[in-house]
Amino acid sequence: MQISHRGAPGMSIRDVFAGQAMTGVLASYSGSDVRLPPDDAVAAYAWDYAEAMMAERERRYGQPEQTPEPEAAAELVAATEVAK
Repeated sequence: MQISHRGAPGMSIRDVFAGQAMTGVLASYSGSDVRLPPDDAVAAYAWDYAEAMMAERERRYGQPEQTPEPEAAAELVAATEVAK
């Protein structure tokens, strides 16, 4: 499934997950004295996280690109809130 995400038409859900993961990895080093890993390592981490997200989507919904019904998504959000 292709989506338009913030003006970037043609991105897949996997692309969005990878971009979000990369943002998180880079943000985790913000304000730290720890040196960033090499760019290729950060990119590899991001794609690994994206693949893990896709595998979890497939486990939960049966198809990696299938969007959950609104009720299922609401239940997932509620379960996440309880787990916090």
